[in-house]
Amino acid sequence: MSNSANQKGYDPWPALSAEEFSKTSHLLHMGIQMVGKLMLNQPFEPHWANLAMPLTSRGITTGIIPFRSRTFSVDLDLIEHRIICTASSGQEAVVKLESQSVAELYAKIMKALASIGVDVRINTKPQEISNPIDFKEDTTPRIYDEGTVNAWWRIMVSTYLVLQRFHSNFMGSRQESVYSGEHLI
Repeated sequence: MSNSANQKGYDPWPALSAEEFSKTSHLLHMGIQMVGKLMLNQPFEPHWANLAMPLTSRGITTGIIPFRSRTFSVDLDLIEHRIICTASSGQEAVVKLESQSVAELYAKIMKALASIGVDVRINTKPQEISNPIDFKEDTTPRIYDEGTVNAWWRIMVSTYLVLQRFHSNFMGSRQESVYSGEHLI
């Protein structure tokens, strides 16, 4: 297990400066984009609402993705710092998250998917960033700092918990609540 998984006191709000995060954010961002683009293989839903990558208790996931007569999923484990590709036919491949170029990470992810029988193609141009460099051509060595990435993920989880705790009830109509029998205003 990595150090972040073994720590005795789990800090849900670790310190994380923008300067510290910027050193590792490019590789993390491009890796998440690569994995996220795999989800475009799913059947279309209005506004692509089914394409959000949900948080998990260990990182981020694509959830289940249809592929031919089976399914696959890709999980970013931000505790053990690995990408886990699994297929419903039972195969599994793991990619270690570590300092490397975006091109190297892209090649490793595609190789892992091919090893579990998933032959997919994605648009290799990053979206919605300034001066995008094709994943296959971004050969500059990039930093992946495990502690920083884990801190970022813990902040994401804590933010999710706050938003879940303080979200508002639906106020669209005055109907009796299914849960308490009270009227909603």
